[in-house]
Amino acid sequence: MALENIDYVRFIIMNKLSTILIFINFITVLFPQPSYIHPDEFFQSLEIVAGDVLNVTHVRAWEFNESSPVRSIVFPYVLLSPPLYFLKWINSTGLSGFRVSAVKIVIATRLPFAFISLVGYSATERLARAFEVNQYISTLFYSSSYVAWTYLTRTFSNSVEAMLVAFILILIFTCLDCIEHRRKLTLIYEKERKGVHQSHNETKTYERQKEETQKNDAKGSELNRKDESVEFISEDDISQSAEDDELKNCKLKEQEERLAVLKTKLNVTTHKQHICQMLIGLVITAGFFNRPTFLAFSFVPIIFWFYFSQGFENKIKNILFTGLGALMSCVIIIALDTIYYNVHFFNTVKTSFDLLLTGQFSLNFLMISFELLASSLIITPWNFLKYNMNTANLAEHGLHPHYTHSLVNLPLLIGPLSIPFVVTGISALFVRHPHKNYGLLWLVSMSLFPVCLLSVFPHQEPRFLIPTLPMFLVMAAKYVSGITYGRNMILTVWAVFNLAMVFIYGYLHQAALVPVLSNYQLSVSSSPDSYHHAIFYKTYPPPRSLLIIDPTKQNIRLDDLAGAPTNVLVETVRSAAALCRENKSKCQLSVFLPSTATALLTKHLSDYHVMVSSVCPHFSMEAPPRLRSWWENEISFNEFLLDLCLSVVKVQ
Repeated sequence: MALENIDYVRFIIMNKLSTILIFINFITVLFPQPSYIHPDEFFQSLEIVAGDVLNVTHVRAWEFNESSPVRSIVFPYVLLSPPLYFLKWINSTGLSGFRVSAVKIVIATRLPFAFISLVGYSATERLARAFEVNQYISTLFYSSSYVAWTYLTRTFSNSVEAMLVAFILILIFTCLDCIEHRRKLTLIYEKERKGVHQSHNETKTYERQKEETQKNDAKGSELNRKDESVEFISEDDISQSAEDDELKNCKLKEQEERLAVLKTKLNVTTHKQHICQMLIGLVITAGFFNRPTFLAFSFVPIIFWFYFSQGFENKIKNILFTGLGALMSCVIIIALDTIYYNVHFFNTVKTSFDLLLTGQFSLNFLMISFELLASSLIITPWNFLKYNMNTANLAEHGLHPHYTHSLVNLPLLIGPLSIPFVVTGISALFVRHPHKNYGLLWLVSMSLFPVCLLSVFPHQEPRFLIPTLPMFLVMAAKYVSGITYGRNMILTVWAVFNLAMVFIYGYLHQAALVPVLSNYQLSVSSSPDSYHHAIFYKTYPPPRSLLIIDPTKQNIRLDDLAGAPTNVLVETVRSAAALCRENKSKCQLSVFLPSTATALLTKHLSDYHVMVSSVCPHFSMEAPPRLRSWWENEISFNEFLLDLCLSVVKVQ
């Protein structure tokens, strides 16, 4: 008993700790993590929406080209346009000298993602309860995961996909709860209805008997008067009979009221179930248009839902209402994407209507109009699938072995919990369970099916598996909650792992680039009469939208040399510097590159005045720090730390 009390207190502490961790996570959004995880963080969402809403210079990635876009514009706009419009409005009011800046844009656009990441927390809790896993440990794992702190608060389409998967899990369990609740209410309702029916029959029988008695009393009234021995019914008996009648009527009325309340509850539960089914259809379509890989993550949960939807009627309703919700959202998303990408769509529709109004109506006209309108529609998932089915296209992004997801990316996401995850998976697959229906086999299938399916495609990144995070963590929690010896060690290693990964992905990896852009934006805005030339070398692509440049202004130029050879960098810088010398107007040339590559540039600029400053920390795999040289004592520790910086080289 004492051990149970200790465990209960420990779990309550875990619950409080989860809440504290979520609060701290929001603080790291309001005081933003400076790191830059992947170019898609900006170029598949923020760069496009900020360019449109704020009307600033931006780079439109190939995924958003008008001829054959592979990304729906709906979700970036739904999540990012409200905070950006809000910033734009405040900026227009000039409230307290407020000005839109790179940092404000980053904070405003990460906040919506931080809020929707809580859906993943809720889904983890529901999964744990459904599969009889300790929900306190499960939610603690989620709230302390570096994935929730970094990836899920960034503007990735994978983050949206993860939240839609979490949302569909919540909807599925809600639907199953509605079915079970409706079944119980139906049983109670039928029992009450039979009781009311029986009471009505008893009342009718009683009334009939009462009428017959009154008739008999009326016929024998004269004989009864002559017979002095007959005992007349007293007034008390008559009063008691009236009270009994009133009591029966009251009970019957109460039964009818309870029956009406039950019927109302039954109708409400039924409507809730139908709404839930339609929402599932809506989310399936939304997830598919956001990233077609959503179907890989939602397939097993949907099968689970159909399997446990008891009765043929419920399964038919699942199909009908889910199909209706999917159809509605499909039409809306296609319409919005078409309006955004195809600027000539309304002209096409107008032409068709004009021809119709002029009386040129025929079957041939209908066929031509239909083909014209159909060819004008933008269906981004179809373009996405066509692109990714071509291995040559994937090769441009990097090809990986098919085992990368299972042997590299999965351990990278959950670290030390990989072992408990594998143990639980083996146990579910090979050990017989008394409760086959709700066994962990379903949870294992939800986790492994998308991993196996996505492993077929040769381009594999860790963020592609983020939607399965709740399933991974609940499976690991199943093992951890079932052991006593070694639990604290696992929790400690898990904490150290996530602290390290939060530092790397939140505060170290390409971490100086966004702050540098913010400072550069202030420099450009403070000297509008100068010509500014910025060159980026061996960094991630700089998001142009964070510089908040008016497209009509021609006083700034950005060159992203990526990982070009050193001679290309030197030639580009010397050419730009020479142009600045020839130009009599003010000219500011800045080069942004990792500290490890700075010496390669400055030695070729001896005939120019060069000023070098550093912004730290900044870790770049394109120009990694000299770890081996430091290990072999070729450089000092201070020199090694300087390698973890981004240099800003100003050439005059």
